[in-house]
Amino acid sequence: MESSPRRPSEPDSGTHRPRERRAACPSIGEWVALPGWGLLQQPDEAECEAVLHRAADVVAAELGPPLRTLRSDGRLCLGPHLRCRIWRMGEHGVVLAPREDGGPYGYLTHLVLTVHPWPAGEELPVGDEDCLRWVRDRIIL
Repeated sequence: MESSPRRPSEPDSGTHRPRERRAACPSIGEWVALPGWGLLQQPDEAECEAVLHRAADVVAAELGPPLRTLRSDGRLCLGPHLRCRIWRMGEHGVVLAPREDGGPYGYLTHLVLTVHPWPAGEELPVGDEDCLRWVRDRIIL
């Protein structure tokens, strides 16, 4: 599981990465040693939930409690299936959720905080499955 506030490009060689980290995760790429990136190798579900919980506390301090909290499923990521939280901020939705990486590192799960347009008249779907589909359709990695 990894997360980052930005997506720097990978360096050409191992010049930015200590040898011991390179050996620990050879298939990840050199970007893991760059500032702003973090990597948890094979974290358990509790560690992932703890990261999401800390992030949710920060968002809730600004926006109040989430409108909806539900458990993710295969619509958002391959696993683990973690909590997804949804807030409304005017005509924007704020979503904190796990998402799978659709790129060359498809075996990673990202913990993402996204802001997207959410028209004032549009309500969240009532059912959990429909709500997760709604989230999936708005978060694109």
